[in-house]
Amino acid sequence: MMSSNIKHMAVVFGAMMAATLLSACGTKLVEGDTPLKVESESAEFVNNFKLLSWNIQDGMWCDQFDDYVNFVAYINEINPDVFCIQEAASHWDIDGKNLSHYSRYLPYPDQKNVESKWDNPSGWVALAKRWGHQYVVMGPYKDNYPVVITSKYPIEIIERLRGDENTTVSHGALYAKVHFTDDISVNLVNLHLQPDNIANASNFRMNEINFYLSKTINSKEHYRDEHWLMMGDFNSNVGKNVDVEVRKNSYYDLWAEMNSYNKSYIDFIYGTESMRKSLKSIDFLYGFAHVDKIMYSPNGVAINNGVGVWRYSDHYPVLAEFSLYE
Repeated sequence: MMSSNIKHMAVVFGAMMAATLLSACGTKLVEGDTPLKVESESAEFVNNFKLLSWNIQDGMWCDQFDDYVNFVAYINEINPDVFCIQEAASHWDIDGKNLSHYSRYLPYPDQKNVESKWDNPSGWVALAKRWGHQYVVMGPYKDNYPVVITSKYPIEIIERLRGDENTTVSHGALYAKVHFTDDISVNLVNLHLQPDNIANASNFRMNEINFYLSKTINSKEHYRDEHWLMMGDFNSNVGKNVDVEVRKNSYYDLWAEMNSYNKSYIDFIYGTESMRKSLKSIDFLYGFAHVDKIMYSPNGVAINNGVGVWRYSDHYPVLAEFSLYE
């Protein structure tokens, strides 16, 4: 029978070998306020990555009753490396009943204590695995519209931005870092600003965006970082106060950088100079491949906002591809 000392040495040796193998394949265990466990080898980074940002309208609720079959098929066809999601929870159960705050369909099916489950968003973990993403992190659960990031590569949460005693925010934001290799990482700020359904919404959004900037790219802890992307539903059009404010703070409107004509939109992907130089393509996606049926709301009313993805969400997804070199 193996002695306890030998057993201990074997365990230590096994752990050292595992760490060596992870390092060799470019995967790292990262620290944050969410535990990350590498269960299999991360995708191999070859300098290119695709980032998809999409407000999926109430947790893609129009497809939840079909087990997200169409949604998953669409994300698999796009095959993003990183997926930044806004409105990542649903109001409705399968019977069309309005769910309570503590039992939204996503991200926590059959779980009651939302606040204590941030580090294990089980509904989104299960869903993301269906499009090949093993890493999932969620922003603050301010209301029924949290943000989520899923990725093929390890994600480190830097901070869940929920406001403070001086600044009130609506849906909150997530500041995270995606680690493509041990040496290459990109800062991500996924947000959803206040819509125009309150008085002084424009001023409210300006306070939100300045708070998020102060906690991320302008903070004394992080301002030296080079690679930054800020994306999401800004609820403020091109050229309006929020857009102008963001572009004053080292960010470029990446869609505008690649397109010579004017377009009115509220879904942005902003990037710093290094990301602007690394940008290969960016555009809104209008088609929903292999999907031609009309989805239905819980009360049986057809959702038919238009064609393609417009049937599924009141926002179009934005896809950007980068070729990033350290």
